[in-house]
Amino acid sequence: MLLDGAIIQMMYRFNRRGSLNEHRLAFYPNPNLERYQDSPDDYEDRYYGNKLFTEMYENVVVAFPVRFDFNNDPARFVELDHPQSHMTVGNYQNCRIPVSHPITPYRFMDFILRNFYFDKFKSDVGEAVFNCSLRPTKTITALESKKIHLGFEF
Repeated sequence: MLLDGAIIQMMYRFNRRGSLNEHRLAFYPNPNLERYQDSPDDYEDRYYGNKLFTEMYENVVVAFPVRFDFNNDPARFVELDHPQSHMTVGNYQNCRIPVSHPITPYRFMDFILRNFYFDKFKSDVGEAVFNCSLRPTKTITALESKKIHLGFEF
């Protein structure tokens, strides 16, 4: 659990040879942001002592979960409909945006902090912290890569 009540979930399953079978990485924002939006300065002073996370407490915030899933089981893969590696936004059952690779814990936390806690990330974390020697295999198909997708290189 993060200081603002958001929840981070990380689950990885490996086979006996140490290869990645699947992962589930999720960010669940605090569903009660409204009470913080009413007086973000009081909240920040009470819990942080300075201006942190102000982007999350504007009146236009809609809290929604973000999840990255990977599964290398060929029986679960359906090109375009259920990519091996994909991102789900919100609670839409069939929202699966193809992702080029499985996501490492470092890449996932970089994504969450950079996109949902930008000011704090820039001021306190920086770029050097998030690196990993793990190089996941590319899982996106040629057809999936022609659609809107999330892609990154190592």
